Amino acid sequence: MFKNLSTKTKLALFPAIFIIATIVTAIIYSSSISFVQDRIKISSQTTLLIDELLKARITIYQFMLIPTPSGKDAIDKQWTKLIDETLTLKELFVSKENKDLCDVVVKDIKDYLAGVEVLAKHSFATNKEETRAEFSETMKNMIKIAQNVEKNYEQMNSRNADIRDDAIIKLTTNLSLVAVFAIGIFIFISIMISNSIAGSLKNFKDGLLSFFNFLNRKSNDITILDASSKDEFGDMAKLINENIDIVQDTIEKDNELIDEAKKVMMRVRNGWYSQTIDKSTPNASLEEFKNELNEMIIHTKDRFQHINEVLASYSAYDYRPVLKLGDEDEEGGVLEKMINGINALQVAVVSMLKDSLENGIKLENSSKALIDNVHTLNQSSNEAAASLEETAAALEEITSTVTSNSNNVIQMSGYSNEVSNSAKKGQEMARNTAVAMDEITNQVTNINEAIAVIDQIAFQTNILSLNAAVEAATAGEAGKGFAVVAQEVRNLATRSAEAAKEIKNIVEMATSKAQEGKNISDLMIKDYEELLTNIEKSSQMINEISNASKEQQAGISQINDTVTMLDQKTQQNAIIASKTQDIANETDNISKHIVEDVLEKKFLGKDKIVEESRKNLNREEKVILKNETKKTEKFITKKIEATKSKDDEWESF
Repeated sequence: MFKNLSTKTKLALFPAIFIIATIVTAIIYSSSISFVQDRIKISSQTTLLIDELLKARITIYQFMLIPTPSGKDAIDKQWTKLIDETLTLKELFVSKENKDLCDVVVKDIKDYLAGVEVLAKHSFATNKEETRAEFSETMKNMIKIAQNVEKNYEQMNSRNADIRDDAIIKLTTNLSLVAVFAIGIFIFISIMISNSIAGSLKNFKDGLLSFFNFLNRKSNDITILDASSKDEFGDMAKLINENIDIVQDTIEKDNELIDEAKKVMMRVRNGWYSQTIDKSTPNASLEEFKNELNEMIIHTKDRFQHINEVLASYSAYDYRPVLKLGDEDEEGGVLEKMINGINALQVAVVSMLKDSLENGIKLENSSKALIDNVHTLNQSSNEAAASLEETAAALEEITSTVTSNSNNVIQMSGYSNEVSNSAKKGQEMARNTAVAMDEITNQVTNINEAIAVIDQIAFQTNILSLNAAVEAATAGEAGKGFAVVAQEVRNLATRSAEAAKEIKNIVEMATSKAQEGKNISDLMIKDYEELLTNIEKSSQMINEISNASKEQQAGISQINDTVTMLDQKTQQNAIIASKTQDIANETDNISKHIVEDVLEKKFLGKDKIVEESRKNLNREEKVILKNETKKTEKFITKKIEATKSKDDEWESF
């Protein structure tokens, strides 16, 4: 309904509807209020006619009191005026009933005026007796007519008031209907416009959300905004749809380029650098990224080809080429690290080849010396076997001595444990004595408290006896017997106080003795603690000696096993010496093969190493010739002697 209206027009409908409703209400109110005002005017005139009627009747009353021609003229004038005003009122009435009543009132007034003529005739007559009967009848009719006229005026006023009230009710009803109708139309149009605007906003929001989801890769589809409305939202939807088409086309081309880039990068990751990205996109940044990526692939391909050429030469055992960083290559990057790594590998391989060549030459020279030394090894093995026999005999004597010492130490450890247990029992008894002394001290303290109570009781008893003696003296002869009893009580209290004092002195002496006993117990506990400490140190030292003896015994046993094993190994040395001769010969052949194999490789410094090796070989041959002229030194067997250490815990051999 409001689809083809702009938002401005839709919003302008609200004041327009309000103005129209106000105008209609004003028109209805104006037309109705004029009708009500006419009715009020008629009601006022009707009230005035009633007043005029009363005035006219007053003129009749005045004329009857004083009949004069002027009074007659006043009556005619007043009632004629009443007729004219009634006819004027008739023109204002709308209903036929009120108009008919006006005609009836005019007719009654005319009849009333006819009666006035009869009344005047009677008033001016000289012989009133002749016209009295007619006068009386006329007066009755005039009164009745006046009452009817007044009644008709009141009826007209009542009807006019009803019409006025009906008009007011009708006005109120019409205004209410107009207000309800205007409010209904206002609410209806408000709802329609609100729904229209809300629908446009929802459509706009859904379209934007779809567009943003597409931009944020949350959705692969995009919803075009509804641009069918002619309002501002429709215009914005058209603009957004145009941009959506542009962005969608750009994103699709971006996605195509990215998909191709993924495929290319997948191949690059697998080592294929022959393919580049061919797709294009309006996105300048992505297009620039594509070009940079293609240049990177091409440059990396060229660098890898150069590296492959160098590695190919390495695989052909030619380690002379060296990689260098290009002018366009950035220092500190991964490429530089790879070049440095390959160069380091080249240096390591060359160094390894140099070492292999040097070691091969040295091994070749050493294998010759090894063959010469195998013979010397056989002689040394025989001499070592003889020395081992003497060593085994000395070890047997040492083993028996160490075993005896170990047994004695174990017995000393048992004695030490018994002494330690006895000292612990004495310490425990001393502690029990100290505890008993503490309990005695506590009991003595309780006795002191009881004695204090007895002393207080004796003191109070003495005071009471004194009071009783005073009272007995006051009583005279009657209190003599009571005075004797009071004196005895006082003597008893005095003896109790003296006994309590003696007990207190005895208890204080017992407390002093208990404290001396406790001090002695504390000294005993302290001495026992020192004794236990010394016993523990002695036990610890005995245990250390025992452990050392065990270690000596285990060491000697191990030496025996070692000597036995050396004897076996010495016998095996002869066999190994013969095998060593074969190994030396084979080593000599291997060294020659290593030297020949390394000499086939191409690397810098090879010729220099060969030349230096030849010079060293000549010097070593001269030294060997000098050594062969010397006599072989004899193997000297030393006698093993036992030497006691300072702490007598171990023996060195």
